Parts: sequence; C-alpha cells; structure tokens
Amino acid sequence: MDFESLLSRVWKANHPLHRLGQGFSVLDSFDSSPKSSDLQLALRGLSLYTLAVDDYLAARSVAPSLAVLEDLRCFVMHGILALTPPDLLSDPCPQPGADEVLYICQLAALTYGMLCIFPLPAAPFELLANRIKQSLSRHDFTKAWAEAPRLMLWITFVAAIASSGLTNNVTRSWFVCTIGRCLRKLRIESWTALKDDVLLEFLWLPATNDADGIDLWAEIVEASTSFVVGGGCVS
Repeated sequence: MDFESLLSRVWKANHPLHRLGQGFSVLDSFDSSPKSSDLQLALRGLSLYTLAVDDYLAARSVAPSLAVLEDLRCFVMHGILALTPPDLLSDPCPQPGADEVLYICQLAALTYGMLCIFPLPAAPFELLANRIKQSLSRHDFTKAWAEAPRLMLWITFVAAIASSGLTNNVTRSWFVCTIGRCLRKLRIESWTALKDDVLLEFLWLPATNDADGIDLWAEIVEASTSFVVGGGCVS
C-alpha cells in the first residue's frame, strides 16, 4: 500500500482543518538539517492523518475506510516514534543540545499521537509532560518564544493536556502559568481565538481535543484572575 500517496490525497483546500500542520514551517528558521526535514515529514503525516480521521468522523464521502485508517495510523505513528530519542525512558533528563526546539516539538507531536491517533491506556503522559517541562525550564528558549511564539504555545498547551491526570499538581500549575503569560503577550483573549489562530495551525483534532482544551482554558483563566489580584503565577 502506498501510504504517502493515500495521505497526499486527503488534503483539500476546503477541508475544515486544512490549515493543520502549516505552522510547523517555522521550524526552518531554527534548523535546516536532515533531522529537521525528517521531523517535518513526520508532522505532515500526523496532520494529514488527522484530516482523514475528521473526514471519517464526519461521514464525508471522501473518507478512507476504517481498514485503511488503521494502516495509515500505524504508518504515521511509526514516523514519529522512529525519531523518538532511545534514552527517553531511561535518561532522567536528556540534554537536547543545539536542536532543543526540534526535541520538544517532537515530544509534543508524540504526545498528540498518543492522545488522538494511537491512544493507549498506559501512555507515558507524565513522562512526556515532565520532559517538555524540564527542557523549557533548563534551556534558553528566548529566541524560540520571540520568533515562534505560536509553536511554543502549541507545544506547551499539548503538554499541559497530557499533565491533566498527574498527581503532581506543580507540573500542571507550571504549564497553566506559562500558557497564561504567553496568551497575555499574544493578546489571545478567548478559547475560540486560541483554537483558530494557534492550535489548528499545528496538530489538533476538535472531536477528541476540544473538551480537554476547554477545561484547560477555564483553568488558565482562573489562574490568570489570581495573577491579576496578586496571588497567582510567578514568572
């Protein structure tokens, strides 16, 4: 089966989610190496597969069959898993080096895949969320936040969703506060604006992600209110 050909036929200019994946083009400004190209190819696969799933859920005539979707799911997940650091499970704090933006983007994409594309009851969401938090905390992402704030916001938002079931409230609170500061800087003032202007430019499946996203938004708004009165997030 020619998976690449099947995926390429999914995209349509009038698809409700046709902008998915376009935001990842900003990665070129950080790294133009083969590693970046491989990651962007894997991200494209995840984006196109998401379109196919949306077609299927909406019962559109162009939707692939369930059997084809299952094969495509394995193909696109293999694409992102093949790029996953081999020491992800063993190294307590892997050092991404010069390609830290690619590293956390890759982890966020893997998180999305386990949330939406290949959901697993024992998915390592706590590990993934903590890895992203560690990288964001321990490395200088000033350039990334300045040049690609929407990419960084998407990464942080996906990681925050992955942290929703954690027993460690500190990790969840850290993401909530970080997202709140970014939203204020970008002047994003509603859930609709966040979804339309940011999330749907990267990877987002409304049918499975919106409920978690709305809950997280409410939590961010509550934390931001505390911030305004002086009792909330600390930069």
